[in-house]
Parts: sequence; C-alpha cells; structure tokens
Amino acid sequence: LPFWSLPFIKDFGYIIIQSNILTGFAAAMLTATFLFLAGFAIEPVLLVSMGLFVFGFHAIYNIVDWQGVILADPAKLGFFWNNRRLLGFSAVLGLFISAGLMLLFGLEAFVLTLIGGISAGLFLLLKNYPIFPLGKKLVTLREIPGARDLLHVFGWSFACGLVPLAAMEFHFTAPVILSLIWIALLAFLRATLFSISDLENDRVLGRESLTTVIGERRAWAIGEQRRLRRHCRREHVEVAAGLGHVKGASSIVTR
Repeated sequence: LPFWSLPFIKDFGYIIIQSNILTGFAAAMLTATFLFLAGFAIEPVLLVSMGLFVFGFHAIYNIVDWQGVILADPAKLGFFWNNRRLLGFSAVLGLFISAGLMLLFGLEAFVLTLIGGISAGLFLLLKNYPIFPLGKKLVTLREIPGARDLLHVFGWSFACGLVPLAAMEFHFTAPVILSLIWIALLAFLRATLFSISDLENDRVLGRESLTTVIGERRAWAIGEQRRLRRHCRREHVEVAAGLGHVKGASSIVTR
C-alpha cells in the first residue's frame, strides 16, 4: 500500500482538515504569497501569526455555527462536539499568541489585528439577531444577499493582505496594490466555490449566499466549473454527540 493509505496517515489528515489547522496553514501561505508579490521580505513570524489568527476564528465559527455543520458534514459535528474544549482552548490560545506576535511588528499592526479580532467576535455574537437594516425592515446577517461571501472575502483579504501590509508600515506602491487585488480575487474565488458546495445547506438554513441570490449556473461562471452536478441525498442523519444523539431527517436532491 502507498504510505498515504496507512491508517495513521489518514487519521492525521482527518484531524488536520477537520480542526481547521489546514485552513490556518493556507492563510499563512496566502500571506507569504502577498509578501512575495508585493516585494516584501517573507517574515516567518508574520506567517505564523496570520495562520493562528485565521485558524482561531474558523475553529470558533464552526463551534458556534453547528447548524450548517450538521447538514454539510455530520461527522464534523461529532468531531467538534467531542473535542470542543480542546478546540476552543486551542482557538483562543492561537488568537492570543497571534496578537502577541503582532506586537513585534509595531503598534499599528497590533491595533489593526485587535480591531479585526473584536469585529469578528462581534459578528459571531450578533449574526443571528435582526439588527441589520435591509429596505424598511431589520434582518439578520444571513438574510442579507451575499453578505456571508462578502465578509468571507474581506476577512481573508484583511488577514492575508491588510494586516501584513500594516506590519510592513503601509508602503502603498503599484506592486502592493496589485497584490492586494490578487489576494481579494483569490478570496472571492474561494468564497464562490464554498458558496456553490453549500448551496442546499444555505437554502435550508435561509442563508442568502452569492449562489442562492444569482443562481448556481451564474455562480459557476463566476467561479470555476468543476464539480457539483449532484450534491447529496440523505434520508436520515444520526450523529453521536457526547450527551446524546442529534437526529434529523433530510432529503436534499440537487439536479
């Protein structure tokens, strides 16, 4: 058997993906891409800081937003539920370490990271409350068309572009501006692909994502035509979770 088929390799990969460690690594690499394209020196400490920042908030978001997780991947809900204390502690610790490392790059970078962290925390606390104006009424964040995708783009652009730029003392040159645009485009592509893969979940949960607003075909044209002609067909979902069982039935068919 090839080495990647060994059980412990599969288990290691499963933990890396489900715990959002891979997401944090991707953020660190995207930060390195920005620094390289903008002509800055690649600072390993900065990569670690931004990787921990993105890992921390993604882990917390998955713990808080369990409704979407149970529809998309019931096994992931079981993983997060059974390891919620360790993941929560690791996420918070990662955020504190990230903020501490940013002090090495000056007060501006630290304050910007702090503002981003507080803003993300407020988003997690308030996203389910109808406090956002839309037309003549107040709605929740999930009811604003495309809001989640735009926040996704801004969050990744902030962590992998604006904060590293602040660490480099805001040198706005043509390569820097083009690099920021490139990071935003990559973040937009990622948001579009995730929006397509989460299409049925968003419809069930009432989320107005980019795909639910403009339609699947147009989203594919914006993003990348690759997969999802049939999404999933689930008759019954049963997730073992610590104190009991979470049971739900869904029959979701994408034609």
